[in-house]
Amino acid sequence: MVYNKLLEIAGPEGREDVVTAAEQFIDQGRVEGRVEGRVEGRIETLRAAIEKLLSVRSVALSEGGRARLDGCADPAVLEHWYERAIVAEKESDIFGV
Repeated sequence: MVYNKLLEIAGPEGREDVVTAAEQFIDQGRVEGRVEGRVEGRIETLRAAIEKLLSVRSVALSEGGRARLDGCADPAVLEHWYERAIVAEKESDIFGV
């Protein structure tokens, strides 16, 4: 294990530094994980909102449109599509195709 190797290299006098560094990496990973989770949650929420909005407005999505929506991982693009979906009469009004 990398941790054990670092402890071995650092020796007894460096143990505290290795432990502190390990704790910082763990904390950073937790923060990054929470941020990634929030972004992914936002993406899924936007996708679902677009689908619901189109369904309520009786605007059909083709297989290609659904694949495009499902494949988009950019919240800014999804927000733009959501805004367009509010007034869209057809799929091309959303994606600009």
